[in-house]
Amino acid sequence: MNLINRNVIISIFVLLYSTCWVQSLFSKTPARLKISVNSKTDQPAQALVRGNNFEKNITFSEIKETIIDLPDQGNYEVILIWKSGLTEKKSVNVIQKDFSVEFGSNSNIPADSINVTAKRPEAPPNYTLTQEDAVRMPGGFGDALKAVQSMPGISPMYQMYTGASFQSAIQTFSQVTNPDKPDKPNGEKGFLVMRGAGSRANQFYFNGLPMSYPFHADGLTSVINNNAIRSLELYSGSYSARYGFATGGIINIEGFQKRDSNLSVAHLNAFLTDVYTYRNITKNFNVSVSGKKYYPNIVFGRVPNLIPTETFLSDYNDYQARIGWDINENHSVSFQTFGAKDKRYPFKELSQYNPKETAQSFANPPSAADAARLDRIFRTDGIQQFGNLKVPLQIRLTFLETILTKLLKTVWTCWFLILLK
Repeated sequence: MNLINRNVIISIFVLLYSTCWVQSLFSKTPARLKISVNSKTDQPAQALVRGNNFEKNITFSEIKETIIDLPDQGNYEVILIWKSGLTEKKSVNVIQKDFSVEFGSNSNIPADSINVTAKRPEAPPNYTLTQEDAVRMPGGFGDALKAVQSMPGISPMYQMYTGASFQSAIQTFSQVTNPDKPDKPNGEKGFLVMRGAGSRANQFYFNGLPMSYPFHADGLTSVINNNAIRSLELYSGSYSARYGFATGGIINIEGFQKRDSNLSVAHLNAFLTDVYTYRNITKNFNVSVSGKKYYPNIVFGRVPNLIPTETFLSDYNDYQARIGWDINENHSVSFQTFGAKDKRYPFKELSQYNPKETAQSFANPPSAADAARLDRIFRTDGIQQFGNLKVPLQIRLTFLETILTKLLKTVWTCWFLILLK
């Protein structure tokens, strides 16, 4: 009797459990979830839907919407991954057979409103000056590069030959160099103080190349021709990693990559002459050359007994040359070189100082006059490539004879004007 009752109870329990399972199975209400994306600044890449023991991963193609079949209504989590790498997550409660969720739009914005989106610029410069504005900057005396010395937040520190004065470009023999405080070479970067950093914590760049000699002779003039400068950019902080070797500030000098027409400019003065020329040899090939020459020794030497023989004179020059070649619509190459030379020697000699002759042995050290001399040369050469490297690069090294002839004539003419000796 007990065995019969036990079998009856087990049968009733199995029947009730099966009934509940079937009821729960048929009680599920399938639903369809529509995921749509509305964004003009980014594209969807991947979406993940999970919840209620359900998980599905889908990939977007050109279509910005997709439909997913859900096994049951309820709470789900939708995660959208954009192509830019950003991730957006939304929690939805699917209570209808057809339910939709939208990314990239704001339902609270009125329909007649205008939505403006933009990309944040990458570390913009604090100040930007064009060549025209830099020349007109007060305190620059018509020198475009010297305009940075008058910009806010900058304190200029002029390089001293012997620490005598600002006009130390012309000095006498009695103003000797202190052995404990040697001359600062004009190749050091101690010209400006920015953000409270050290005077050597800054860096000058010209067309992307580091330049450690921005000024001649105690900061009187710069080493870059005004017409070779397109703009000046001053970064006092948060600058790009491509501007290395600096913890204070960056002065970026951008030159002309290409001009619409040819240009030649020359300035003749009593002690200083500078020239600039730009030529479009062909539509895709251009050359620019510029330079400066300071020659007070030649002028003063024409008048006997005008300058005391023990007076030290400065004699400096600089040059900039660039060749630009547009290989195709996606690639261009430029070859450029620039440099400067500073000399100082007694007026009575009127000759170039030879450091090998004065660098004597330790037993016979240089005299005070030799210590006051100066002869320094700085030069920078570089090759730059611009364009999209994903596009195949094909170079054909074919030049017409007329192109080479025009190029040689232009280069030789420019060098003849620069080298006034």
